[in-house]
Amino acid sequence: MFNGQAAGGEVGGTDVFGLMRAYIARSSEIKQDYIDKGLLHADGTHPFVQSVEHGHQGHGELLVRYFPNNPESAKASFELFMAANQIAVEGRFGVPAHVWSDAIHDMYGPYACNYTKWLRKIKKTFDPDATSEASNHISAKE
Repeated sequence: MFNGQAAGGEVGGTDVFGLMRAYIARSSEIKQDYIDKGLLHADGTHPFVQSVEHGHQGHGELLVRYFPNNPESAKASFELFMAANQIAVEGRFGVPAHVWSDAIHDMYGPYACNYTKWLRKIKKTFDPDATSEASNHISAKE
């Protein structure tokens, strides 16, 4: 049995292939380290499942297969997910479309015009009692 998740980065501009190649190269080194340690499954998708260009919008997606009965494998999967996002932030590779949760939004927000301030204001305006599920999107925390 394997479980999986994906992490990715998106960039815009005229040099998306070079940027995505750099993002993929940096992130895939970390994935390979976990595979070599036996913590992640070598699923044949290494390094990435997808690297495409959509009219000056590049997207790369890393597929991670971990062993759900092994807590260290699940932990490695999460660490890789967070490291790939940190690489996207530090390398200015863009904010991916799959930014979910306060932790990930808070990671990208300061590097993307603090968009989290506006998202949280919208959340407070349209959901003042916090009745909608926020863990997959963003909460209205201060």
